[in-house]
Amino acid sequence: MSEISNQTQISELERRVGNFIRPGVIHEVFYEEGLCRVNFGERISPKIPWLETRAGDDISYWHPDIGEQVLVLAEYGDATRGWVLRGFFSNQKRINGKKDLHRIEYSNGTSFEYDKTKKTMKVNYEDGSLFEYNGETKSMKLHSIDNFEVSSGDGSLVTYDKKSKSLKLHSEGTLEISALDNILFVGEENLTLRADRIDLNP
Repeated sequence: MSEISNQTQISELERRVGNFIRPGVIHEVFYEEGLCRVNFGERISPKIPWLETRAGDDISYWHPDIGEQVLVLAEYGDATRGWVLRGFFSNQKRINGKKDLHRIEYSNGTSFEYDKTKKTMKVNYEDGSLFEYNGETKSMKLHSIDNFEVSSGDGSLVTYDKKSKSLKLHSEGTLEISALDNILFVGEENLTLRADRIDLNP
């Protein structure tokens, strides 16, 4: 075997070893195919898949963003047989967390977090709406900027319409309001009671 041939094989081996693990940034995403191209600086990879957390009976889908920092793992140093590993923090994308906190932040301002120590789950929406549950106090907080509706399977519901400033309670069965102390109904204008029969102090 000639010296040139040996040198060619060594160069090819070095190239493949160097391509086993390579850092880069996402250049292009093919969302419905689950594939992307990665920019290594001097060249751009072919279309290769990114790694998800699940791809069996249970499936997860969360595509990478263009410009996101990643690592490409390439079998035998062949980029066409590579996988994209992502989720690396950088100076541009810093950690925002602490112990026992699972947090997801979306680019539009919406966030989800669960604090295992405090047993609280929060969903903050970009418009300022909020859902929060506290597992220690067994309490729930719901804050809506505009309208909201809480309904059950049988058609019973509670709705609020911001435009008309109306709060409605509807029950498919009996609607009961009780208190150990006083119940006060106040209307700045009218108070209407409508039924086939109204019993006071039955």
